[in-house]
Formats: sequence, structure tokens, C-alpha cells
Amino acid sequence: MNLPNIAYLRWFRELDRSFRYDLTLSGMPEIALAELGVPTDDHLPHDNLMWGSSTLQALLAPVYGLSEENVLPVNGTTFGIFLACAAVIEPGDTVLVEEPAYEPLLGIPRFLGARVTRFRRPVENDFALDFDALRDACGPEVKLVVLGDPHNPSGIRLDM
Repeated sequence: MNLPNIAYLRWFRELDRSFRYDLTLSGMPEIALAELGVPTDDHLPHDNLMWGSSTLQALLAPVYGLSEENVLPVNGTTFGIFLACAAVIEPGDTVLVEEPAYEPLLGIPRFLGARVTRFRRPVENDFALDFDALRDACGPEVKLVVLGDPHNPSGIRLDM
């Protein structure tokens, strides 16, 4: 199986990081677990690296009202996107993705054999999500709608 090249990720890995402010990051800085409402110190044992720490799963599950087996910590946003899409998408499905978008939001569904269609979050509207336009873009063939929050590249949060 040949994985598609995601140009953005290759560029990002090879980027010279000698600048003062890194505006390329789309993730969040590390925060203490206490700031997430998890009652523990910041030291967690690595007791099951294949599925993430069972200690971390046990601590996060009640915070989000989930059972421990429904908590899966992942290493990085792109891997999380891949797992979420792989759980839902089958070859031939239609996936609706915002435009502009973080490149892996397009590449991953395509890799999984989906047909990607787009809907705009126009700069002239400050990239705000137009729920009516989104509803109009969702036909009966759309199996998954992919949105970023905060939106990448603008940083605009969804206003629900």
C-alpha cells in the first residue's frame, strides 16, 4: 500500500526552526492535566503503550462521561484524524471538507478511498461557518462532514 505524500507535513518536518515565533503549529501547547479537570499529578505511568496509558484512560473517562474503553489517546492530530476517518469511511463514500482546510483533512479521506467534495468558509466572511451553506452542501450521499475547530488556517472558532 502506498501512502500519499502530504506536502504540508513533509515541509513542516524539514522546516528550519530557528525563528522566534512559530506560526506553523496547529496543535496546542502542553498543559497540566489539572487544567483539563483530571485529578492527578502530571506523572502518569506508561503501563500500556499500545492503546495509551490505562491510567490516563481511567482519569479522562469520567471527565468526558465515557467508559475507559472508549478513550484512546493518540500521538498527534493527524493520527487522530486518520483513526476517526478510518472508523467511518469506506471506499466510495463522499466526505465534505471545508475550504480552506488543513491538508491532511483532504488527504486522509482520499487515501481511504473516499470522494472529497468541498464547501467554502470564505475570507470575506472572516472564515465564519455558514450553517445554511453547510446544510445546502450536505446531500444524501455525504457520509462525513469534516470541520476544524479552531479552523486551520484562520484560527476562527466555531460559534454554535
